[in-house]
Amino acid sequence: MKGYCSACRHEVQVSGSKHNSEGLCPRCRKTVIFKSRGKRGYLSDRCTAQFLQRISGDELVIRVMKVYCNYHKEEVPELSVYESTRIFVRRDAQGKFLTDPYHHSFECGDLTPWKEGYCPVMYIYQPNFNAEVCGHLYHRNLDEVLQGTPWQYSQLKQFYLFDKEPMATAPYLKALLEYPKLEMLFKMGFYKLTCDLVYRDYPEHLLDCAKKKPFDILKVWPEDVATLRDSNGSAADLRSMQKYREKGIRPEVRTEIFDWMEKHKIQDDHDILRLMKRLTLQKLFGYAEKQFALLHGQKTGNGLKRYESMGRILAEYRDYLRMCEEQQYDMESTFVLFPRNLQQAHDRISDYIKAKLDAEQKRKFLAVYRQISKTLCFEKDGLVIAFPRSPKDIVAEGNALRHCVGGYVSRVANGNCIILFLRHAGKEKESFYTIEVCDGEVAQVRGLQNCEPTPEVKHFITVWKQNVLQRAELPAAA
Repeated sequence: MKGYCSACRHEVQVSGSKHNSEGLCPRCRKTVIFKSRGKRGYLSDRCTAQFLQRISGDELVIRVMKVYCNYHKEEVPELSVYESTRIFVRRDAQGKFLTDPYHHSFECGDLTPWKEGYCPVMYIYQPNFNAEVCGHLYHRNLDEVLQGTPWQYSQLKQFYLFDKEPMATAPYLKALLEYPKLEMLFKMGFYKLTCDLVYRDYPEHLLDCAKKKPFDILKVWPEDVATLRDSNGSAADLRSMQKYREKGIRPEVRTEIFDWMEKHKIQDDHDILRLMKRLTLQKLFGYAEKQFALLHGQKTGNGLKRYESMGRILAEYRDYLRMCEEQQYDMESTFVLFPRNLQQAHDRISDYIKAKLDAEQKRKFLAVYRQISKTLCFEKDGLVIAFPRSPKDIVAEGNALRHCVGGYVSRVANGNCIILFLRHAGKEKESFYTIEVCDGEVAQVRGLQNCEPTPEVKHFITVWKQNVLQRAELPAAA
């Protein structure tokens, strides 16, 4: 039967087709959806197109067109085209790229329908087709339009024709003016990388535009240039290669790392690179595999696996070596570098550090109260000021009164505040109210479940503050 292709606009012979089925046009070979003439109903399509015109040797205008194609009962479409946006782009005397956008508006009066700025994006939950400036580029006039302009060798035509996808032209022209090396990268075949550098990344962070050789511009090893080009690498791939060159790791070693990561399903190479500062790759991989075989499958007290992946082994190993270095262990010793059981060695040094910190914190805590205990004592109307004897007393106070003072231990030890207890005389072991002192002032007084002080407590605090606190010599921060 006869058919009409809306893509190539020719009559063709089709067979075996059904309404709404997918197929290929026998003439232009494009993917089409078959529509029965009797069932198709009303069809419409739309797209954004743009073409360039030269105004002067340093200025162009990008004209953004909206194209509607409507099929009623006839096979010949009804076309509707209007211009929605004009973007003037130019290079000033200092070589800076400037843009002056205008959009078609019915609010500008009779003098001109063009209003300065881009069309407002009026919709929140759906795209505003009229405001889009990204579209297909008319390329047949580009060689003539760009002749004699700063973008004469910009490869704009070839860039669009590479995949013929809608593009935003102004950012491309801006990037090519500010970073001419992008033109060379595209000519060399770095299409995806050029896209990323123009539309997603900052070329000044990834390129050394002062250099001439491709591997120096890209800041990678010479062998990486062909690899990046042949794989159509992205900016993320470039950053990965640059990271290895900065660390002095050759491409063949990087390949070995990637192969090992793929074997053990590791997504991130961060831990491997950190561990390579102290170990050769062979020793690192050998030790990690040995520990994984030993520890994989072991469960914690709550029934979860602690080392369910090789990545967890590497993270634990890096943490273990960091703690060893902080404690000034002999990092040349194989006994330190390669413990028989990583889990036991990690937990042992972790517990040691925690105990050491707890002892240091307790020492500072007691030193604070030795300095102030005799200066802040006060008793009046059956109420008395009491002092915590250890960090555990503050934690117990928070639990008894159900407020957050238990988390203030480190602040007290560091001299940021002072925690005092308000008690009934003769019942100093029973929690009543908690007092926080900061910078010589009463910061807060809280009772059970953070309740405010009673009038009697407020009166006591006022008298204590006037007669004791304001006359006492406290540590600087408290």
